Amino acid sequence: MVEENSVATALYRLAILENQPVYTPSDLVEWFRLRKWVLSDERLLQQYREQRFFTCADEITKNEMAPKNNRSLLSRFLTFLRIEI
Repeated sequence: MVEENSVATALYRLAILENQPVYTPSDLVEWFRLRKWVLSDERLLQQYREQRFFTCADEITKNEMAPKNNRSLLSRFLTFLRIEI
């Protein structure tokens, strides 16, 4: 159980390092070591691809216009003039 947790933590750390700029030499060395470790075993590579970090990153956020504030004087004025923004 402890080994599974440490593997999951290492895979998550690799995902973080893969998705942000590397600023320090120690992060670069850690990224290289973790990447080499994951690429050496097919099961680890599969676990890496299936982790929750990537499923959350693939979620799409729908952007819409903010609802009009009915109490706003400007909103009332624009509605009166039938102007759509």
